[in-house]
Amino acid sequence: MQLETLRALTAFSENVAIIYFLMINTFYLGLLVAAARSLLLEKLKSKFELQREMNDSSIAPKVSVIATAFNEEAGVVDSVNTILALSYPNLEVVVVNDGSTDRTLDSLINAFD
Repeated sequence: MQLETLRALTAFSENVAIIYFLMINTFYLGLLVAAARSLLLEKLKSKFELQREMNDSSIAPKVSVIATAFNEEAGVVDSVNTILALSYPNLEVVVVNDGSTDRTLDSLINAFD
């Protein structure tokens, strides 16, 4: 009788230990997931904050984008508009028209004076 009681008590203790182990590790896993989510959100937030600070900065270096346009009458205005839509404070766009035989230059002059 005493041996059976000891075995039952041991089995009960083992079950309690396993349940405790599962509960505490589930809790730690939840904390890990919450911390990873918070860290990811903070990283994204700081990335966009840095971009915003750079865009608002008056000391950002000037960037020149050189776009070539040889017989590009159909898409040159859209291409230049796309470049001008870049989010950068000091942006210069230079379009090089090297002897186009179509109306590339006229399209640019009409669109941008």
